[in-house]
Amino acid sequence: MNEDPPLDIPLEPAPNPVPAPPQPEEETYRVKMSDGQLYGPITLDQIVHWAREGRIPREALLYPERGGDPKSVFAEPRLASILSAPPTLPTMAMTGKPLEPAKRTFFLPTGNQPALWGYYLAVFSYIMWPLMPVALALGVIGLVRSIRNPKARGGLHALVAIVLSLLLPVAAYYVYLYLESF
Repeated sequence: MNEDPPLDIPLEPAPNPVPAPPQPEEETYRVKMSDGQLYGPITLDQIVHWAREGRIPREALLYPERGGDPKSVFAEPRLASILSAPPTLPTMAMTGKPLEPAKRTFFLPTGNQPALWGYYLAVFSYIMWPLMPVALALGVIGLVRSIRNPKARGGLHALVAIVLSLLLPVAAYYVYLYLESF
């Protein structure tokens, strides 16, 4: 095999390197909040970040560090689009703590679990009949709980659980009679 001899070329710096163009410094501001507090100097990117977090009120003023008249936060297009947007639901990043789930909804009595479980078990007991006694018991417990504590709700779910559980033997009897006729 023919191997090329190594080239002994010294590496030298390029003659007269072209200097990089100077980067313009980003303009900095002081932010005067609606309560009179003054923050800064900070860059516009940081102010945009604060606005996304909900920390910049709509009444805040921007004071350029290089001098000049103060201007409203709406004078900056990036801030105006954020601050004029409709409010969103708070997130964990905004509040610093996990959000609590809703205690109950209108249709589902999450405050009365026996009524809810009794309702679903009563419906499924038509497919799996051994669930019927459990659905009946949970329906009764849920009904008692909704009577004692009206805020727990779920009385209608408990009643449906009881009625469906009691109708199961009747429905099974009629199915038996129907099948016997063949």
